[in-house]
Amino acid sequence: MNITREQISLLIKLDRKAQYELYKECFGYMMSISLRYQNDHQAAEDVVNRAYLKILKGLATYDVTKPFKPWMARITVNENIDACRKVKKLRSVMNFDSELVNADSNLNNFEYNVAEENMQADHLREMVRQLPETTRLVFNLYVVEGFKHQEIGEQLGLTTGTSKWHLNSARKRLKVMILKMNETEKIIQYGE
Repeated sequence: MNITREQISLLIKLDRKAQYELYKECFGYMMSISLRYQNDHQAAEDVVNRAYLKILKGLATYDVTKPFKPWMARITVNENIDACRKVKKLRSVMNFDSELVNADSNLNNFEYNVAEENMQADHLREMVRQLPETTRLVFNLYVVEGFKHQEIGEQLGLTTGTSKWHLNSARKRLKVMILKMNETEKIIQYGE
C-alpha cells in the first residue's frame, strides 16, 4: 500500500474520488484488524469507518517520509481499543472460570503437535473471539500487534501485572478450547 504525495494532497483537499479510492484500498486490511477485537462484523465495520475518518482528519499532520500502512494500522488498533472502552469499563472485568481452573490440570497430557496439525486459522480466530473482552484485547495487543505489557496497561488503564494475568488467562482458555476441539475431532474420527 503506497500512498503518494499527490494522493495525500488530493485527500487533504477533500477530493471525494481520492477518499473513495483510499477507502477501497484500505478497507480489507482495516477490517482484518478490527475483526480481531470485535465479536460482531457490524461493530468491526463501524470501528473501521470511525478509524478511516480519523485517518482522513490526520492526513494533514501525516509524515509522508514514513510508511502509511503502519500509521493506519496504529489508528485502527487505537480506535478498536476506544470502542471496547465505550462498551465496558475494562478495569472491572476480571472473572475466573472454575471450569478453566479444573481443566488446567489436564493440560499436561495434551499433545501440542496434534493441535498444530489440525488447527485451522478460522478455528483459532473464532476461539479468540470467544475470550472475554479484556482478555481478548490483551491477547491481540501482545501476541498479534507486538505491544509490551507496560504499553498495553497504559492503553487499557491496567497495571502491568493485570495485563500479564489476562494474557495468561487467554493462553489457558485457548489451550482448553483446543483440547476440547481435538477431543471432539477424535470422537468424530474414531466414532466413539
